Amino acid sequence: MNKPLSSRGLRTAVAHEQPFRLTRCSDCPLSGAPCRAGLEMLFRLQKGMAAAGQAVGEGFQMSGDLVLEGCAHPCRMMYFVEKGGCYLVGHIAEDMEEAEALALAKGQVAGQEAMVMALELEQVAQPLQ
Repeated sequence: MNKPLSSRGLRTAVAHEQPFRLTRCSDCPLSGAPCRAGLEMLFRLQKGMAAAGQAVGEGFQMSGDLVLEGCAHPCRMMYFVEKGGCYLVGHIAEDMEEAEALALAKGQVAGQEAMVMALELEQVAQPLQ
């Protein structure tokens, strides 16, 4: 069985993954721990952005929804990718609209029972410890 990572452990795990930095990572409301499957999905999105490099312009956006499996609590998630970051919102209601999920992912609204993970473009002077 995989030992749950703490939020600090997740931040440390992505410290070497420039230019994005984990800026938000809330625990799964069901398990009470960070979602490993969600983090893996977020890394895949980020690696795609890194591979695209300069081909990704300012107006680039990509989004989708999926049922993320790979844990004891499969749930509906939405992902968002843009030049400034990669976002994943999980454990969301079936009727949640894309705009509402994106606002939640970017920290513009609160009060939802959801899991939020965000890798945002930041200039990091020193690796996280």
